[in-house]
Amino acid sequence: MTYVISLGGSIIVPDEIDVVFLRRFIRRISSEIRRGHRLFIVTGGGATCRKYQSALKEISKSTSENLDWLGIETTKLNAHLMRLAFGNKVNISGGDKPGRSTDYEAVRMAKRHGAKTVINLSNIDYVYSADPKKNKSAKKFEQLTWTQYLKQFGRKWKPGANYPFDPVAAALAKKYKITAVIMNGRKLENLKNLFANKPFRGTIIK
Repeated sequence: MTYVISLGGSIIVPDEIDVVFLRRFIRRISSEIRRGHRLFIVTGGGATCRKYQSALKEISKSTSENLDWLGIETTKLNAHLMRLAFGNKVNISGGDKPGRSTDYEAVRMAKRHGAKTVINLSNIDYVYSADPKKNKSAKKFEQLTWTQYLKQFGRKWKPGANYPFDPVAAALAKKYKITAVIMNGRKLENLKNLFANKPFRGTIIK
């Protein structure tokens, strides 16, 4: 089975580079490749991206496009780190163009390589109607259609914004009929369950 993994920068670099997690992640993915899965990875920018964008805003007035370009470079840095760590066993890339996130690149990659599912690994277990840390009445979604998702979160992309899945990418996934699974990337046993077609915790959007 072919999958594209959108690896959130928030779990690569929550504040500093999480070497312990990356070791575990590489072992998990290497194991799945040995089992016959064909995997592609797109990396986000994480705290590195946010820090650089914040610094640029303080230093000078900047356009959304410039902030996006800065973010893209941080995703490429994370991608290069992962590429070297995997020893070129996995096709790994970062961002590409302003106005869209690495989720968008993941959907494009899925279309290009015939993957029917994008696995979005971030620091949340499910998609919620609001931030559950700030709003205790936030509703948990286990399944959504792309139409429902876009109605809930809108269709516009903002540099540095923190969506469960980039709305621009969501519209593209809807067009291509690609499914996304949003799950907590740190819970690697849960990811193993997904690959094994066992019950897992996460939100399915299709």
